[in-house]
Amino acid sequence: MITEGRLDIASGLANDPEGKLRTALLKRLAGMEQACAVARRSLQDRGTYSQLRVAGAAVSAAVMVLQRQQVVSGSERSNG
Repeated sequence: MITEGRLDIASGLANDPEGKLRTALLKRLAGMEQACAVARRSLQDRGTYSQLRVAGAAVSAAVMVLQRQQVVSGSERSNG
């Protein structure tokens, strides 16, 4: 099931010339990043804090991937 979701997002991003899906995903990920940061600042046990750190890192990585794709897509459009 996860694979199907990944394919849906990948094909959606590939067919998103205006960047609406990418913008929506970046906005949602920004909210998730903020939520992880806020939760990390509250009192947590060691295991929960570690899980929040890992989750925050994963969300940050997803943001970087989307931003990098946007730069690559933009340069391909200007070259094409």
